Amino acid sequence: MSCRPGAVFLVLALALAGGSCGRRGSSPSRPPRIAILRFENLGASPSQDWVGRALAEVVETDLSHAHDWIVIRWARVHALEILLGARPVSDPGISTERQAALAAGAGRLAYGTYRIQDGRLRADLTIEDVLTRKIVLQVSSSGPAGDPIAVGASLAARISRQAIPFPTRSPEALRQYSEALESGDLPRTVGLLQQAIIADPYYGAAYRALAQVELQHQDRAGSITILEKALAQGPALGPAERARIAADLAGLQNQPELRQRALAALVRLEPNDDTAWQALAAVAMSRRDFLQAETADRRLLERQPEDLNDWNQLGYTAAYLGDLNTARDAVRHYATLRPTDLNPLDSLGDVNFMCGHFHEAEEAYLKAAAKDPNFRNNGELFKAAMARLWTGDIGGADALAGRYHQARAAAHDPLVEFRRDQWMWLSGRRKEACRRMETFARAALGDVAPRAWTELVIWNLMLGDRAAALAAADETARTAGANTPPAMVTRFLVQPPVSGAEWIERAAQAFPNPQQAPIRGAALTTALLLNRQFDTVAAQLQQTIAAGPPEPDATAPVLLAWSYLETGRAAAAAPLLKTNPAPSLNGADALLTLSFPRIYYLRAEEAARDGKRAEARANYRLFLTLSGPDPLTWGEEQKAKAVLGGS
Repeated sequence: MSCRPGAVFLVLALALAGGSCGRRGSSPSRPPRIAILRFENLGASPSQDWVGRALAEVVETDLSHAHDWIVIRWARVHALEILLGARPVSDPGISTERQAALAAGAGRLAYGTYRIQDGRLRADLTIEDVLTRKIVLQVSSSGPAGDPIAVGASLAARISRQAIPFPTRSPEALRQYSEALESGDLPRTVGLLQQAIIADPYYGAAYRALAQVELQHQDRAGSITILEKALAQGPALGPAERARIAADLAGLQNQPELRQRALAALVRLEPNDDTAWQALAAVAMSRRDFLQAETADRRLLERQPEDLNDWNQLGYTAAYLGDLNTARDAVRHYATLRPTDLNPLDSLGDVNFMCGHFHEAEEAYLKAAAKDPNFRNNGELFKAAMARLWTGDIGGADALAGRYHQARAAAHDPLVEFRRDQWMWLSGRRKEACRRMETFARAALGDVAPRAWTELVIWNLMLGDRAAALAAADETARTAGANTPPAMVTRFLVQPPVSGAEWIERAAQAFPNPQQAPIRGAALTTALLLNRQFDTVAAQLQQTIAAGPPEPDATAPVLLAWSYLETGRAAAAAPLLKTNPAPSLNGADALLTLSFPRIYYLRAEEAARDGKRAEARANYRLFLTLSGPDPLTWGEEQKAKAVLGGS
């Protein structure tokens, strides 16, 4: 199999880069960020072109542990360089890589030339300050023509006393690896990397590059085999390389705990590896290990304090930990870096909301809306209304929701009445919401009608009116078509109650195709909750939560806490109820109606179990206020009234 010129190089660059890019510039208060560009061949023989990549690879790797530089790795620069359209990859870096290096955040550029003559290799390297365009350092080195490792190491040692030895002493392994990086043909790339491994079986970078090529061409098993072969080389591979390969292998094998452990070991061994810190932050967040995620976020910000994404991420990570002061400080600093952006205000609202400071959240959301009333379909107004609603101030929330609905009407949103009816339900006027939604559904056109009927199916099931739910399901099929997703979902939901295992079998039969997996999962979770199959739904929700990093507006943790409390696992429920799911810019969805205002009831139950009587009563009151006059089928309103009335 062959690829277009540069395609394999792009595969390697994008696969090995990882993480996000930084920002341009450097600061005197921290080490400068440097990119080592490809050296230019001044000799007459194109057969020696590979030395340009090899020298850059050696200098970059040898400086990777130095505390007086922050080295931007080849993979990050070249992922951007290729996306920016620079060609060909074997040309001098100063002409083809400069813009990509700047985009990757370089404050210093290192570029050089080399010549092979009379059996000797001579290399000259220049380091330029990006902002001043002044030369800050020039170094030279020479050695045997066949040993760019020694020459590159000598250059690195002249740049920093903390330079480390290159991980292979085999010039042949380095040659094969360097040529593979710049190959435009898949079979040749694979062959070159295999030859590099033969030349030095302990050269971990060659294994990793070969595994990435296999993975990018859909051979997951082949990639795993290559990494397992690398680890079989034992301690001679080196502890940092073993940790890096173990992390890659754990990722391929879907073992996030092992991946996190390997990455934690790697950053201890190579604390200057920003890509490893970024990967650790991501896997720690996905495993809800917020302490380690915060540690990784802070480390990244020490090295790249102008990175917007890292500041924003630190804000959310701190909010998950309940550390509101750190969360606020992080997103406010983010705002100073981008004072005209609205996203920092949205994030400030979210972290306040997640930590229960609803008035401050409302203020931030409204400031974002004032800056740009049309931002994200007026979603900030909806979020402000939800922030007020969570306080129990239904009247004040109605006023803010009215502003949202007016804005959507002005934008000619065909769902504006649908959104009004959803708000009626969320704010506790459930039977009125059903009446209004049915009127709207009967008059709606196109795909709006089945969406409204689907909502009515769920609402009526929650109210215990199965006959009305069946009728709404029939209308869904009539308006959408019998074999459309809305009809399939509603037909599934209105089936008679059965055990959790039987619901799983039903879901497999109703949604048999792999591409239906998202619909199948959402429909099954909803059916299990509506039918109180808490043991079974807990497993479904655990899978949903484990499938990716936490999202600020995710309601699945609240629903999982519900299932835990209903099955006697209160200790497991407690951490899931510590933070509030932030409102979505897209408005309400079906799972929100299952989690709100139930979260207050769940917190009341948890507080009551812990003997916190006043806290329990406060949460029961909020739950009843927000539930309104129309109780659902679970009996929670009745219990809350009994507790409050009997004390």
